[in-house]
Amino acid sequence: MSWPYGDEPRPDIQRLVDAPGRRFLDVGCGSGALGAALKAAGAAGVAGIESDPGAAARARKALDVLVEGDLTEVALPFAPQEFDYLIFADVLEHLLRPRRTQHDGAVREVHDRDARSGEEGYSRHVGTVRMPA
Repeated sequence: MSWPYGDEPRPDIQRLVDAPGRRFLDVGCGSGALGAALKAAGAAGVAGIESDPGAAARARKALDVLVEGDLTEVALPFAPQEFDYLIFADVLEHLLRPRRTQHDGAVREVHDRDARSGEEGYSRHVGTVRMPA
C-alpha cells in the first residue's frame, strides 16, 4: 500500500518498537499517522515535532502533544527521559548539523547517550532509540 509522504503509518517502524504502555517522541512526525497507529497499539502517549504547517495541523489532531517548528530552532517542552522511544524517521539526513540543536531537552539526550542507549533499530533512513529505564 502507498500513502502520501508524511501520511504513512510506517509499519516498518511499528515493527521495531514495543508500543503498549510506552511514551514516544516522533521527530518529523508528518501528519501524525505513525503516532496514531502507535496509540491504537496501546502507546501511553505520543508527542511529535513537525516543521510543515499543513502536516503539523493534521498531527495536532492525532497526537497528545505537537511542537511545530524547525527541530534545530524551536524550544522543546520535554524533560530528559520523558520518552521511552525517540523516533527519527527520514529526518536526520535533512538536518544541516544533526548533532547540534538549540536546546538540552529530550532530542539532545539521544546524541549525548547514543553509545549507551538501549536497543536501536534502523529501517531506511530511520533511527529508533529505546531509552534505558
